[in-house]
Amino acid sequence: MGQDENTKAQVQSNEGNNKTPKAKDEKIIKDIANYKQVTRYILKNDWKGLEDYIMSKTPNALTCIIVDQSSIFEFIVGIPDVPTPLVDKLLSKVPRNCLQNFARDEGSGYMKYAVSTGKLNLITTLMRYNEELPNIKVEKKDDPNIKDEEKDDLLPVHMAAKAGNRDAVRHLLPKTRGPLGGRQVFVLLKFLIDSNLFDMALALLKYHPMIAGADIGESGKILESLSKRPKAFESGSRLGYCKRLLYQWIPIQEEYNPHPHPPSENVGGDLEKQLSVTSKIQLKKFFLQKIPSAFGSLRQKLKFVLWNNLMELAPSIKSIRDAKIIHEQTLEILRIVCAGAVDILNTHEEAQNVFKKPMFTAARLGIYEIVMEIMNSYFPWSLEFKNKDGYDIFKVAVEHRREKVFNIIFNFPNIYPFFMANIDEKRINILHIAAMSVPSTEVPGAALQMQRELQWFKAVENCVHPTLQDQLNDKDKTPREVFTKEHEKLVEEGEKWMKDTAGSCSVVATLIMTIVFAAAITVPGGSDSRGMPNFLEEPSFTIFGISNALALFSSVISVLIFLGILTSRFSEEDFLVSLPRKLIIGLITLFFSIACLMVAFAATVHITQFHPWKWVIIPTALLGFLPVFLFATLQFPLLIEVFASTYGPGIFHPMKFL
Repeated sequence: MGQDENTKAQVQSNEGNNKTPKAKDEKIIKDIANYKQVTRYILKNDWKGLEDYIMSKTPNALTCIIVDQSSIFEFIVGIPDVPTPLVDKLLSKVPRNCLQNFARDEGSGYMKYAVSTGKLNLITTLMRYNEELPNIKVEKKDDPNIKDEEKDDLLPVHMAAKAGNRDAVRHLLPKTRGPLGGRQVFVLLKFLIDSNLFDMALALLKYHPMIAGADIGESGKILESLSKRPKAFESGSRLGYCKRLLYQWIPIQEEYNPHPHPPSENVGGDLEKQLSVTSKIQLKKFFLQKIPSAFGSLRQKLKFVLWNNLMELAPSIKSIRDAKIIHEQTLEILRIVCAGAVDILNTHEEAQNVFKKPMFTAARLGIYEIVMEIMNSYFPWSLEFKNKDGYDIFKVAVEHRREKVFNIIFNFPNIYPFFMANIDEKRINILHIAAMSVPSTEVPGAALQMQRELQWFKAVENCVHPTLQDQLNDKDKTPREVFTKEHEKLVEEGEKWMKDTAGSCSVVATLIMTIVFAAAITVPGGSDSRGMPNFLEEPSFTIFGISNALALFSSVISVLIFLGILTSRFSEEDFLVSLPRKLIIGLITLFFSIACLMVAFAATVHITQFHPWKWVIIPTALLGFLPVFLFATLQFPLLIEVFASTYGPGIFHPMKFL
């Protein structure tokens, strides 16, 4: 029956090709009318009417191309909201060989919608009529999003991986049989990494363990893809202090599997008669070893239950756990690919082609995990790599201000002096590079950026030999002269930022000082004929007096500190410690004065209105806490940032990686 329909459709198609120009024009007008009618049903969401209209058409009318665009079949299948039962009935009228042709065509609804959008119900429906669809190669010769070397021999699972549809890949991969092999596996692995499907990429590597050591060129492409994804590694995740603690504490194992207990050899007889002195000692050791293991297993299970409950209550904790899992997966992928690439290296040129570009890309983006793994895999020759500017890996780290990458050098104390004293053909040493101005989006404010630049320059200056500190480059400039010239604009911007911040805060501190001084003269509740306060013996009056005095003293200190910032010289060295320290003290005293002001206000309300309106105490206290909370929320991030940048661990310090 199906062959008869195919033959009939072919005959109709041939007849259509042999028609006169007038007949062809009439056919085009009829096809366009059909297309418009389908569009009307879709715009009205009249799926029942569309179904009746489809069932009344012949297979040839559904699958023939309309005005060199697409067929009605492709148009309907590509609609996002089309019901699956409607697609099922539509496919019942389409011959199986047409499905294969649609799968081969880059504009088909199957490739554009079913696989790319990852709708499993539509994929399942399509495969019910043709089980070989996952194994049909797809031609993507005009797709600008796919490179030339990746356009041949692509399968639907490749397109699903390219689109980042995890469910579609999981559904299609087991059903992809013979065609998936050789270079196609590398392309699939690269697509999975590019789409951040690292769990499936790791599973593919473990399922095909020979991938990593099969092709040296493909291994380099995999490493290059990993080096362009800093968020896939711990070094690229920007977590705050609290999230960083959660990241370190949260477990990532799904369950705790203790080692199975060996079976006991005493399976029969009287135990008291069989046990000798040695066996009793062994039994004692057995309980000493296994009981802590059992308690450890219980502790781990309780730990996972606790964290699972916390993740249910706070989705942000779950996102941190998911990020940590991704970081572990990418690290394992990195180790597998590097180990496989080293096993098949033959020459130093091959090693450069595989490791050099990913290594410098990772150093530029601050992914120290990749840099360290490549160094360990191809040590010590990996340290000889140079980029197009003639910079080694540590100069690139200084050039782009990647302290974690530069700190790797402390793991190699024997070669540390060599890299610090290395000078290129332009007489530029590493201190000249540290003197260059590098804008940063990670440090807020021009003043803090200037402080960070000074910290980098000082740290590198302490690492190099004293003779390099005064060495002239090809333009006859020392590193200090280069630093001054490069950071002239940043010094001006930092001065403006500091003055604006200090001016705004000093206005607030001055208002607080004026208010609390007036409150100290006109005490709440009035005074008697001798000038003594009427509520002097009240505890709330004591609280008012202490908090008002503290608010006055702290606001005066804050005004003086901010005045010191406004009258500063704003030299380069002032941005290192002096100005940030003044800003820290000014913000702390300003916050303390606001808190004391609210306490004095609450005490005043208690003194004057406690007896007639006792109920106003609680809401007044809550509203008095609101300004303190707002100030802490808005200004404390800046205060913490300045404090951490000024009194933190610094730029360079020995660290152990991986």
